[in-house]
Amino acid sequence: MPKTSVVAVQTTCLDPDQMPDAARRILFIGNSHTFGNGSIPVLLRQFSPDILAAMVAIGGCTLHRHWHEGPARSILNDARFKWDSAVLQENGWWPSKAPDDSFEYARNFKAEIERLGAKPVWFMTHPYHKFARDHKNAEGHLDSAAMYENSRALAERVAGELAITVAPVGDAWWAYQQSTAEKADTRDLYKDDGIHATAMGTYLSACVFYAVLLGKSPVGLSPIGFEQAGRIQKIVADVCGV
Repeated sequence: MPKTSVVAVQTTCLDPDQMPDAARRILFIGNSHTFGNGSIPVLLRQFSPDILAAMVAIGGCTLHRHWHEGPARSILNDARFKWDSAVLQENGWWPSKAPDDSFEYARNFKAEIERLGAKPVWFMTHPYHKFARDHKNAEGHLDSAAMYENSRALAERVAGELAITVAPVGDAWWAYQQSTAEKADTRDLYKDDGIHATAMGTYLSACVFYAVLLGKSPVGLSPIGFEQAGRIQKIVADVCGV
């Protein structure tokens, strides 16, 4: 088995005895777009005591790899956790590089998640920023707008053909970008590598999951120190239709 670069889990949320029955139990299966900046699950817990979110997140991981390696499926299938939902987060490059592979493993995970009585949720990832071009040269030509459209197309396919609920993180990122004076050039949500989220980018993503998982508007959530929080909340509410 290849060496796991990062396995990020919240040990408190992965102890069944510390997970109240009344809470919504959410398992995130993903990579650094889930665990970065303290993680989306941690932010969700700060937003609402009704959510208990845990994660199995491996740096750079694809759903293909999660299916065949690592602890994701054993944790998913552990009956003690009684998951309500499982979030599937693909490698951000895969909607452009290998969308059929992504779709195949979305279908595999959907069957397993629903067999357990839980609900699958698709994490539509954000596109990389255009200044990440050199960093991702080995993966092929980088075009942010094309990456966004590819991520959107895969999300629509997953929703339409597999009936999986989509958390439109990529749509919310793109809407935020377009709302700024610099539009696609703005770096507010991106770290210096042009790939990973700043803390504010992770905040935006967490707002999307709050809206999708609870069906509630994120407007009025704690800003957690972000000056742009109110604006982000309104954009997410509009994108998610809540």
